[in-house]
Amino acid sequence: MAEDSPETEQTPQPIPKVGQLNTVQRVRREMVHVYKEMRQGKLPTNQGGRLVFALTCILKTIEVELIEGRLDAVERAVESSGLLTSSPQRRLPRTLDG
Repeated sequence: MAEDSPETEQTPQPIPKVGQLNTVQRVRREMVHVYKEMRQGKLPTNQGGRLVFALTCILKTIEVELIEGRLDAVERAVESSGLLTSSPQRRLPRTLDG
């Protein structure tokens, strides 16, 4: 049996704690943190790039939810104002399947 040499033995790295990523500001703060760690050489750029990509996906999801909420509010305001009573209302489907 081959013995594990110090070169092949890897010590598991502790998983850093990340706060809740449920606001644009919190995701941005985490992106800045990852960027700084890459710049300081504490985090390999390939790993940091993957983290930033994942954070970007989270950010886009939050942005879509915010925009959807605002659009719903505008649609409700327009409908309740009666401005669209003479023309047919056209609503886009909220899901891809219609």
